[in-house]
Amino acid sequence: MTLRCSHLRARPVFRIDLSAALFDETGGFLNHIPRPTALRLNSSTYNAKTPSGQNYTSESDRLGGRLPIWLISPWVQKGYVEQRGTNSDGSTASYSASSMLRRLRYLWGFDPINPRVEKAATFDALIQKNVRTDAPTKLPDVVKFTDQLE
Repeated sequence: MTLRCSHLRARPVFRIDLSAALFDETGGFLNHIPRPTALRLNSSTYNAKTPSGQNYTSESDRLGGRLPIWLISPWVQKGYVEQRGTNSDGSTASYSASSMLRRLRYLWGFDPINPRVEKAATFDALIQKNVRTDAPTKLPDVVKFTDQLE
């Protein structure tokens, strides 16, 4: 990731750019935080039997596991970590993959995809009014985790 950030920083458009690095899965790691509730996409449910024979029903009213997103730009605060954003009602809400879709819908004006995207928290408040000038020209060298064990 360091190399990619250095390439982004070296581009002439970096000063007017906002790059987003999204992760699409948790890698199978247990998350100790309960999944947040979400607006249901529709009224259907998913029913199945587990291998032990128990019935399982999903109401599609929960988000998936927490996924990080990195916003890389001189237009965002240095080293800032955001946990929750503001949704279309002005309420505090967890970010989700729908957050990026809502931002793109706002930028490009396409029709609503579904109610969950319309209600998703956006990253708008993270974008500052003034560009930062303290962005590093070179990122530090990466130290491998295994090198730190010696």
